[in-house]
Amino acid sequence: MRKGGLPIAPSGAVAEVREHALLVTEHMGGHGAVREAIEFILKAQSRWEELTQRYFA
Repeated sequence: MRKGGLPIAPSGAVAEVREHALLVTEHMGGHGAVREAIEFILKAQSRWEELTQRYFA
């Protein structure tokens, strides 16, 4: 998790992994955790609005 740059863990991860995560998703793996992590990253980069507007246009 240290080498990845952005430590993210799904909510169902073991406690030792969650303790080192910057973000622990609300969703479990296989149930939206990756989508949640991507949304978090895009919002942090201020790209979420642009991308969603383009999708709905």
